[in-house]
Amino acid sequence: MLKKCTVLFVSCLSFAAYGTQAEYTVNVALTPIQEVLQQETDACPLPELRTAPVIQALDRLYRATGYISIWQDQERVDAFQQQLLDLSADGLNPREYIVPAAEDVEPVCAELHYSALYLLALEHLSRGRLDQQKHEPVWQSDSALPPVRVGVAQLGILGLEDMAAAFKRARPSFYLYRQLRTAYQQMDADLPDLAPFPDGPLIKPGATDPRLPQLSQRLILTGYFNPDASAGPLDRPLTDPDLLYVQPLTYDEHLQQAVRAFQREHGLQPDAVVGPQTVAALNLSPQERQQRVRINLERLRWLDARRQHHSLVSNAAGSNALLFEGDELRWKSRVQSGTADRPTPPARLADQPGDAQPELDHTADHPARGQAAADPLQPRLFQRPQPHGTGYRRYPA
Repeated sequence: MLKKCTVLFVSCLSFAAYGTQAEYTVNVALTPIQEVLQQETDACPLPELRTAPVIQALDRLYRATGYISIWQDQERVDAFQQQLLDLSADGLNPREYIVPAAEDVEPVCAELHYSALYLLALEHLSRGRLDQQKHEPVWQSDSALPPVRVGVAQLGILGLEDMAAAFKRARPSFYLYRQLRTAYQQMDADLPDLAPFPDGPLIKPGATDPRLPQLSQRLILTGYFNPDASAGPLDRPLTDPDLLYVQPLTYDEHLQQAVRAFQREHGLQPDAVVGPQTVAALNLSPQERQQRVRINLERLRWLDARRQHHSLVSNAAGSNALLFEGDELRWKSRVQSGTADRPTPPARLADQPGDAQPELDHTADHPARGQAAADPLQPRLFQRPQPHGTGYRRYPA
């Protein structure tokens, strides 16, 4: 009997306590950063992001910290500044991301300004500094799913724990980008100005040409040619035009290898034939060459931001096509690149391995078909593709 009464007594107490419960609203004061981010008007002038509204990205960043300052940590500030200095190797200007806020601005706005520049640096590194569609528009299929990329705010959150890891994650992992970035770091903008390399007939392997001394000199100064391998070592610049026609050399194997290395690094066909394109590349000043590399680094950032896991990259300057699976090169082939006086024939390729007949336009009445038959430089574009074991279609070389 005692046990039953005890259970009943406890039950009654529990019911009474439940009946007396009430709801209370606790007002928690917002931090100054949270107040600014929740205002509908722009309380602070901030640099804009291209991939997301800057206030939205900042709100997500500061939510991870409880809306407190993230730049009171001097170690974090130093790590961020070091990463900004490293952006110069990517062809980006570190000074663009260290612009101080106005002197009369509120401290909270100065904090948000610094954070917006932090996100801007990550955006430019991962997606490109400029909007590609405004400068070099590309067609994009409406049916293709956009590639999965880590958001800029998420990269910023990663940097709060490890700044170097965040910038490494943002930097394109594409091997073409890494290769060009390394080459850019090794470029020397302080090379002496040389006399223009003269135009003339093609210089083919084994030929003799009065311009060969100047050719070897340029390749020596740019690090492509070992002077000891030259028939006539050149240890000082040739500035007098009369010197261009002395010391004729035979276009031997050593010089050919140097020209091939030069052509390969400048996106040209490495055939050792010194023609108009190679001459144009030789006549670029070191400053012009650096600017071209910076432009191509930006193009590769665009490419990396939109490429899928399987991607086919066409290098028009190098006349080749590269098939990538992730960051690994799976297939490479030469391709026909058109010019102003020899346009590339229109093509129609299916982009899915399972399509029945992915092929270039090979109809009999195509105007380029007759041109291909009479033109030895045209590849056999109009033959039907052959099945390939990987699921892709292979065209005869």
